[in-house]
Amino acid sequence: MIEELFPSKSFYATFAVFFDYPNDPLHARLIARMTGCDIKCIHRQLCRLSGSGVIEPLQAGREKRYRLRPAFPLIREFTEFFRSTRDLRSYRGQCPLSDPLELLEDLLAEIEESGEDGAGE
Repeated sequence: MIEELFPSKSFYATFAVFFDYPNDPLHARLIARMTGCDIKCIHRQLCRLSGSGVIEPLQAGREKRYRLRPAFPLIREFTEFFRSTRDLRSYRGQCPLSDPLELLEDLLAEIEESGEDGAGE
């Protein structure tokens, strides 16, 4: 719904990821996995965002990572915008859990089962 306000859904998703993880230097492939967008689209959006001064590239060996540029003049306003719309946002690359505790219950059940199997031998 909110993504309709932006030029493309891949731009919105790429832009939003940086405000969801503001202190993390992000790699293009990670953003593509998270958002479910094609890597070529992500590279185009990263060029657009770095050209406008929202993000800055960081060289880590042969890898290029990106992070929010702290000196960007509208960072406070965009931070507030993306914070207030976080509940409306979902990334195509993520499978939402119907019940977050369900995952923990499944993990605990697996641990208990593996402990019981190991104790009987």
